Amino acid sequence: MHVFPSLYTPPSTTTTPSQPHHHRLGRKSTLLLGDLLFTLGALLMGLAPTPTILILGRALVGLGVGLASVTVPVYIAECAPAGSRATLVTVNVLMITTGQFMAYFVDWACTFLPGTWRWMLGLAAVPSVVQGVLLVGLPESPRWLMAHGHAGEAQQVLRKLRGGAYSVEELKEPQEEGGGGIEVCGWGGVVYHVCVVEMG
Repeated sequence: MHVFPSLYTPPSTTTTPSQPHHHRLGRKSTLLLGDLLFTLGALLMGLAPTPTILILGRALVGLGVGLASVTVPVYIAECAPAGSRATLVTVNVLMITTGQFMAYFVDWACTFLPGTWRWMLGLAAVPSVVQGVLLVGLPESPRWLMAHGHAGEAQQVLRKLRGGAYSVEELKEPQEEGGGGIEVCGWGGVVYHVCVVEMG
């Protein structure tokens, strides 16, 4: 039973280091990577033959959560019209808490199945697979494309998202703000995140 307290450690220590990834790889690619890590981690946990494999799976899930928790709000904000950004980011948070609430009922249902905890942990792969499949059909962030020299593609994406009603100035913001105005943090940021944000 001593393994379970350690299962909560990875997510709190992987959020901040994910910021450089979505700047370098792109928002969409980072989210796909997060889905892949989360899926592999959930399957490892569900099939784990030893506590070591269980912890390894939880670490991969933590990495996936860290990538998504940092990248999703940025992706939404960069793709949505200015008047809808706050609402959509808020809806994202609402969906997270709704998912956590629903997970309690799923876990309760799993208590009636043989190998209860394996179902609880392994079924976490389902939403990440669904998200990954749906994400394939979405475009890359137009701001990220513009900031990395893909101006033509950025305008095409923005035109598709806004139906032609957009301002070219929106695409110039990332370059003027240094890639979206989001500071890339190192391990010092991790310490701050864990000590100040997570522990209050």
